[in-house]
Amino acid sequence: MTPFRLGCCLLSFAVCLGAGPSGHLRYAGGAGSEPGAAHAAAIAAALEGMSIDPAQTYRVRDLELTRGDIKIYLTEGVLSFATAVDGRCVAAIFTTHGVEGGDAEVLLLPNRSTERASLAAFAKT
Repeated sequence: MTPFRLGCCLLSFAVCLGAGPSGHLRYAGGAGSEPGAAHAAAIAAALEGMSIDPAQTYRVRDLELTRGDIKIYLTEGVLSFATAVDGRCVAAIFTTHGVEGGDAEVLLLPNRSTERASLAAFAKT
């Protein structure tokens, strides 16, 4: 399967959000607490106002991120994390703008042949 080549990509980290092994988000409130409407509205507002955090911007080279069936290779570029939402990192931006020779690859290699076939059909590879 041919990897996707990216000049700029948005990386959303479910791990930073607090996703469990099943990939579902879990509430990280105190013991016995339930997420209320006010808390949900506050998170929605924070997501809407999210921006790049200049203090969390890094020049990277040969960085590999692996989670399950996905591998992300950031050859060279700038990785910037978004401002925290509810105390958690929820997104990052990688760009090769202004970097000569910058590149990135995203490899998805599902274990099941049916998932691989579906992905290949979607990616038209």
